[in-house]
Amino acid sequence: MDKLTGRRDNTSLQGTVTTATAAKEAEEEGDMTMKVILLQLIDTAVFTFNLAFLAVTEAAAASQRHLLLTRKYQNKLLIILQE
Repeated sequence: MDKLTGRRDNTSLQGTVTTATAAKEAEEEGDMTMKVILLQLIDTAVFTFNLAFLAVTEAAAASQRHLLLTRKYQNKLLIILQE
Protein backbone atom coordinates (compact mmCIF):
# COMPACT_ATOMS: atom_id res chain seq x y z
CA MET A 1 0.00 0.00 0.00
CA ASP A 2 2.86 2.38 0.79
CA LYS A 3 4.31 1.72 -2.67
CA LEU A 4 1.03 2.71 -4.32
CA THR A 5 0.72 5.86 -2.22
CA GLY A 6 4.35 6.78 -2.87
CA ARG A 7 3.96 6.20 -6.59
CA ARG A 8 0.78 8.28 -6.65
CA ASP A 9 2.47 11.12 -4.76
CA ASN A 10 5.46 10.93 -7.12
CA THR A 11 3.17 11.11 -10.16
CA SER A 12 1.31 14.03 -8.58
CA LEU A 13 4.60 15.88 -8.02
CA GLN A 14 5.66 15.25 -11.61
CA GLY A 15 2.35 16.68 -12.80
CA THR A 16 2.84 19.74 -10.62
CA VAL A 17 6.36 20.28 -11.93
CA THR A 18 5.16 19.85 -15.52
CA THR A 19 2.33 22.33 -14.94
CA ALA A 20 4.70 24.82 -13.32
CA THR A 21 7.16 24.45 -16.20
CA ALA A 22 4.38 24.94 -18.75
CA ALA A 23 3.13 28.01 -16.88
CA LYS A 24 6.65 29.45 -16.75
CA GLU A 25 7.17 28.86 -20.49
CA ALA A 26 3.80 30.46 -21.27
CA GLU A 27 4.74 33.46 -19.12
CA GLU A 28 8.10 33.80 -20.87
CA GLU A 29 6.36 33.56 -24.25
CA GLY A 30 3.91 36.24 -23.13
CA ASP A 31 6.81 38.42 -21.99
CA MET A 32 8.48 37.96 -25.37
CA THR A 33 5.27 38.90 -27.18
CA MET A 34 4.97 41.99 -24.97
CA LYS A 35 8.57 42.97 -25.74
CA VAL A 36 7.99 42.61 -29.49
CA ILE A 37 4.83 44.73 -29.35
CA LEU A 38 6.60 47.33 -27.21
CA LEU A 39 9.50 47.53 -29.68
CA GLN A 40 7.05 47.95 -32.57
CA LEU A 41 5.29 50.77 -30.72
CA ILE A 42 8.61 52.48 -30.02
CA ASP A 43 9.62 52.17 -33.69
CA THR A 44 6.28 53.64 -34.76
CA ALA A 45 6.61 56.54 -32.30
CA VAL A 46 10.16 57.32 -33.44
CA PHE A 47 9.13 57.15 -37.11
CA THR A 48 6.18 59.48 -36.47
CA PHE A 49 8.35 61.94 -34.56
CA ASN A 50 11.00 61.94 -37.30
CA LEU A 51 8.36 62.50 -39.97
CA ALA A 52 6.82 65.42 -38.06
CA PHE A 53 10.27 66.90 -37.39
CA LEU A 54 11.15 66.64 -41.08
CA ALA A 55 7.89 68.34 -42.08
CA VAL A 56 8.49 71.21 -39.65
CA THR A 57 12.10 71.73 -40.71
CA GLU A 58 11.16 71.62 -44.39
CA ALA A 59 8.43 74.20 -43.81
CA ALA A 60 10.87 76.43 -41.93
CA ALA A 61 13.49 76.05 -44.67
CA ALA A 62 10.94 76.91 -47.36
CA SER A 63 9.97 80.02 -45.41
CA GLN A 64 13.61 81.06 -45.10
CA ARG A 65 14.18 80.44 -48.82
CA HIS A 66 11.23 82.68 -49.61
CA LEU A 67 12.63 85.46 -47.43
CA LEU A 68 16.06 85.15 -49.02
CA LEU A 69 14.64 85.30 -52.53
CA THR A 70 12.49 88.29 -51.61
CA ARG A 71 15.49 90.17 -50.18
CA LYS A 72 17.58 89.26 -53.22
CA TYR A 73 15.02 90.77 -55.57
CA GLN A 74 14.50 93.77 -53.30
CA ASN A 75 18.23 94.43 -53.40
CA LYS A 76 18.26 94.12 -57.19
CA LEU A 77 15.38 96.56 -57.40
CA LEU A 78 17.22 99.03 -55.15
CA ILE A 79 20.37 98.73 -57.26
CA ILE A 80 18.40 99.34 -60.44
CA LEU A 81 16.59 102.31 -58.93
CA GLN A 82 19.86 103.84 -57.71
CA GLU A 83 21.41 103.76 -61.17
